[in-house]
Amino acid sequence: MTVLTLYSWSFLLPSSYSASTHPYPQAKRTPTEPIRVHYFNKPKGVSASRFEHCAHKCYLTYGKSYDTSHAVIFHGPSLAAFMKSPPRKYPGQIWILHGKESPVNYAGSLKSWRRVFNWTMTYRRDSDIIALNGKFIPKSANVRHINKTRLFRSKVKNIAWFASNCHTHSRRERYIEELRSLTNVTTYGNCGKEKCSRIKDNKCMDTLSNNFKFYLSFENSLCYDYITEKSFKIYRHNSYVIPVTRGLQKDQYAMYLPPKSYINTDDFPSVQSLVNNLNTIAGNQTYFDRYFEWDGDYTSVLYTPQDFCQLCERLHNEDKYRRLYDDISAWLERSPYGNACSNTTYYN
Repeated sequence: MTVLTLYSWSFLLPSSYSASTHPYPQAKRTPTEPIRVHYFNKPKGVSASRFEHCAHKCYLTYGKSYDTSHAVIFHGPSLAAFMKSPPRKYPGQIWILHGKESPVNYAGSLKSWRRVFNWTMTYRRDSDIIALNGKFIPKSANVRHINKTRLFRSKVKNIAWFASNCHTHSRRERYIEELRSLTNVTTYGNCGKEKCSRIKDNKCMDTLSNNFKFYLSFENSLCYDYITEKSFKIYRHNSYVIPVTRGLQKDQYAMYLPPKSYINTDDFPSVQSLVNNLNTIAGNQTYFDRYFEWDGDYTSVLYTPQDFCQLCERLHNEDKYRRLYDDISAWLERSPYGNACSNTTYYN
């Protein structure tokens, strides 16, 4: 049985982050008393039912009126395009910066948003509330079993890449361009000739599983803790395809994905050496199957409500979490270990 290790993390808080006594302390609430949380610039992916199954009671509103809300959430990636400076912060409100995109994908700078945010809710592990794009859970007894030998033999293509963003901070397209010069890469989406609609996601995953041996899980930016849903999705569908990862530092991937279940480009000094390794694995089912020793025990889930439930629990116990970010822009740009994002790529 494969065992996934649950890491325990402690963090150095950057200078932009300071403890602060809330200027307008609120009376304690019971878990049954609902708290209004307003989403100021709500993106499409956030539904009003996010608090529905939480142990503590909160409810989500959105629109122009937020003066009576106990907490206000701001979507960080689109905030600079939405408004250049903060609106009025009403007495007693807790403001939360929310976002699952890396800082290089923000619409603009948040330098004018100083000393207004109390909590952060992002993909970073040093956020007040960690908003992961996925996680692993034990598999149920009713799992789909596949004939791996027959499926391995049916895979007539080598590598698949699904992408809509063709000009990225990580310059993944440059890496893939060289990869394509050395081996076959089939590209789906805006960056290639093949099409597979996200609306038909299960069908796309079946196409991937039935025809390909490797899947490029390349992030659009090289940032601390930045791992998107594409890395979890391939595991969720029991696809019998090996993900090839690029984005996190290799020791960070081990915190999110099952051990020996993926191939990291950082482990290879050149694209050619990566291709040589892929060819060896693709030609031997015994080598190939070693990357799936974990799959009898775990599966991945996407977009769990855990982050919003944790937010609600904090709001019911806010005295324990009184904080204020002096400079949210500086926090976004820095991690506990240096710059939040790296400009260094294979092609510099």
